[in-house]
Formats: sequence, C-alpha cells, structure tokens
Amino acid sequence: MPPRNRSGNLRFGENTRKVHPKVRMVSNGNANVNAVRAGASGSVCVSEALAELPVAIPCVTKSVLGEARGRQRKIPRAVVASVFIRMNATRGKKPKLPAGVKATSSRRGNLIAAEIPLDRVREIARDEDVAYVEMGEALSAPAPLVENRDPAAPKKRSYALAAKHLHGKGVLIGIIDVQGFDFAHSDFMEDGKTRFVRIWDQGGDARPSPEPEGQFSYGAEFTDAHMNAAIKASPQLGLPATDIEKQSQTVEGSHGTHVASIAAGNRGVCRKSRIAAVLVALGKDDEDRRSSFYDSS
Repeated sequence: MPPRNRSGNLRFGENTRKVHPKVRMVSNGNANVNAVRAGASGSVCVSEALAELPVAIPCVTKSVLGEARGRQRKIPRAVVASVFIRMNATRGKKPKLPAGVKATSSRRGNLIAAEIPLDRVREIARDEDVAYVEMGEALSAPAPLVENRDPAAPKKRSYALAAKHLHGKGVLIGIIDVQGFDFAHSDFMEDGKTRFVRIWDQGGDARPSPEPEGQFSYGAEFTDAHMNAAIKASPQLGLPATDIEKQSQTVEGSHGTHVASIAAGNRGVCRKSRIAAVLVALGKDDEDRRSSFYDSS
C-alpha cells in the first residue's frame, strides 16, 4: 500500500519534493475525476473508454465522478500524463532513461519530455538520477495585430556584417509556428520556386508523415518538390498553390508566414537562406481534448 497523508491522499514519500504539486494533484484523482480534468488540461490524457464519459460543464454530476470524497486506493493506470523529467547533471555522459519511460521520448541534454501512466510516476521519482518531474504547460496561440496591409517598401540597406553572413546563403532557417505558412508568397520566391524546403504540418494528413515508422510518425510533410509542383500548376488550375498543397491551418496573414518573412523573406534578415517549417497543429484524432495532449512538451 503506498504511503498516505492524513487526508488519505496518495503521496510519494521521501521523493515528494521531486514531483511537481500539479503531478501529485492529478495522481490523487481517480480515473473518473481525471476524465473530467483531461477536458481542460493539455497534459492529461485518458483511455478511450473514459473519454466517452458524459461531462456536464461547469457542473459535474455525482454520477460521473462517483464518490466526490474518499480514500484513493491506487493511482489509476488508465490516465497518462505529459511530463518533463529533469535528470541530474552528468559530465560527458548521456543520462539513462528512467524505468517506465519509452525510448521514443524526446530528450535534449538532461531534459526528457515523456508521456507516462500516472502509476509509474512514483517509480520514476525513486530513480536516483531523476531530479524533478513536472507537467507540461498549456499552449495558447498568439494573435498578431495587422494594422497596415499595404506597407511601403523598406529602404535598401545592408545589415550589420552582411559581407560575412551573406544574408544567410547556405543556411537553413527553422521556424516553429502556428496558422500555416504561405510558401508561395512572393517574399519566399526565387527563380519561380519557393525557398521552403520542408513544411511539417503536425495536424495534417494530406501527405505522409516525416517518419511513418519512427518518432515523427504523425502529421504531413510537404517537400520542396510538392510545393514547387503546386506553384507551377496554380495558374492552370486557377487555385492558390497553398490550396493545392493544403495545410491543416491556413489563415490569411498567418503568424507563421509573418515570422518566416522577418527571418528569411526576400526583404528579411536571411534573404538567401532556405526555410524548414513546423506547423504546430492538432490532427483530427486529437480533437477530443480528453484523449490527447496539446501542451508545451
């Protein structure tokens, strides 16, 4: 039986301080409570059966939650959390993955982004190499304000050290953003072709994913061949190229296009560079908030 505090809630013993309070709070809820919580939290996901439970918002009925109060017998395995696991620093060695963490989890240095069943958190926290476990944070899309849709052309000038960086010639600029990328915009065209080499639309299904059998086995990857073919066919079809190779998000004056233009447009900082873009978006299978993740991990 796991250790408990006076109220009967589950706790993590001597490793309590290694687990963020939000993770402990979710662990203290039963499966039905977390089925409701998953509808509002981008870092909590439940099984399909729990996701089908009826939810009354803002009032959740007792029939859905069962007993509102009582002792939690065990941490529910049907609930999965999206977490960041910070490993203790090591010199020149890549920290081992804690037990219960999939090998496909993303990692950068000592930080690991993983999706784990709640009942494995206690085991992970016991690992001596684990420093801290915390939940991902909710995401919100930026809302840029476009005041002038017909701005005057900027004055021609050389950026600092342009003679050395050659306006990004031979450089690949990476952009991660929302609302879509207008790869056929004149600001990204060179000799009738786009300077975008790839767009990974994480919520799309119009093209195969980057790695059908690997870690990036979701979304759609548009290559420069796809985009340039759409640009070439656009006049004959009477359609914008972005409607021929359509991303899951296409917003006029999108934030993604705006940022890419500043960084690598023909009037931007790196006007000679190539561009690889990631469109942060949810797929159709992820539209049920209770059975998917959509947080900072």
